[in-house]
Amino acid sequence: MTGDGLNDARAFKQSDVALSIADDIYHFSHTGNAIIDASKFYALNKYLCFARRSLRIVKLSFLISLLYKICWVWILLLLVTFLHLPQNL
Repeated sequence: MTGDGLNDARAFKQSDVALSIADDIYHFSHTGNAIIDASKFYALNKYLCFARRSLRIVKLSFLISLLYKICWVWILLLLVTFLHLPQNL
């Protein structure tokens, strides 16, 4: 949801994502997730692309971390199985 955040603060709280557009630094609501200057409204598309790219990077980081941990579990299982290491590592 987008708005000024003053008369729609309740809707901001109920929305998933709230973007407040302000023309003055003192004229915005703290209930929004992000605040964009009204003179920079043309950059809203860049802001959304940046948010999507950031989310993709976070998801990719989780995937890399999961794969890394799975590989180490397999390596440890192979070591325990083939080298007959003690089971209590």
